[in-house]
Amino acid sequence: MLTDIVGAVPDGLYSLVTPVALACGLVAAWWVPLAEVTRTGARACWAILAPTRGSAVVWGWCLGIAAVGLALMVIGSGALVAGPTESSVTWWPLPAPPDLWNSVS
Repeated sequence: MLTDIVGAVPDGLYSLVTPVALACGLVAAWWVPLAEVTRTGARACWAILAPTRGSAVVWGWCLGIAAVGLALMVIGSGALVAGPTESSVTWWPLPAPPDLWNSVS
C-alpha cells in the first residue's frame, strides 16, 4: 500500500492523491520543454471549437459551471472527509514494496 512507502497518510488526504497527481500531470504536459506541440495542438482545437470571442466566453462559462458542479458533487459525497473504506483504491497491489537492492544482485 501507499502507506508502506510514504508512511501514514492523514485522513482526508486519501481522496486528494488522484486529483493532485492529475494536476501535476497536466502541468507537466503543458509546461515541460517539449510541450510546445501540446500547446500548439490545444490552440488549434480551441480555434475550431471557439472561433470567436463570444463562443470562447460561452465555452468558458460551460466549463466553469461543470467544474463547480463536479466540486459540489465531490464535497457532497463526503469523499474528502471519509477515510479509507473497503472500496478505496489499493495503490500497491503487491503484498510488500519490492526490495530493489536484493533483486539487482
